This record gives sequence, C-alpha cells and structure tokens, in this order.
Amino acid sequence: MSIIKDHRRSACNSAPHDGEPQADRGPSLVTDAVSKVFDQTRAVDNVSLDIPAGQFVGVIGRSGAGKSTLLRLLNRLTDPSAGRIL
Repeated sequence: MSIIKDHRRSACNSAPHDGEPQADRGPSLVTDAVSKVFDQTRAVDNVSLDIPAGQFVGVIGRSGAGKSTLLRLLNRLTDPSAGRIL
C-alpha cells in the first residue's frame, strides 16, 4: 500500500485575496503507529501519517493491501488494534 500526496495548492489552503499568507492551521490528520489485526491477519501494520489541512492524499495498493481498512480506521468506523488516531 502506498500513500500519495498531492503538493498542489487547493482552494481551501490558498492565500487570501489580500495577498497575506494564510496562518498555519497545523495538521488535520495524524496517526501514530496504527495497526489493525483480524484474527491472524494484519490488515494495517504500523501506519503513521501527518497530513496537513488542505492536502490531497491518495491511497493505492493491490487487492487486500489494507486500503479500505485504513480508511475505515481514519473515519472511525472501526477501532485500531494498536496505535492512535489524533
């Protein structure tokens, strides 16, 4: 599984019209060593992310790599077996 970040500016993090830079809003999504285990299968293994507000991110990987499980963890539809989602 790979996490792809798009570093282009989005409408939500572009500078205001008056030319002043926008204040740093800090990270909007942080995970710390998140893992999810189903029986003997480790679906997500020690994932740490620090995604700033306004960042576009894609998750790609083969079938069974843990993409859907990671997204379910991030939106709190399931609880991690280990680690923290801040």
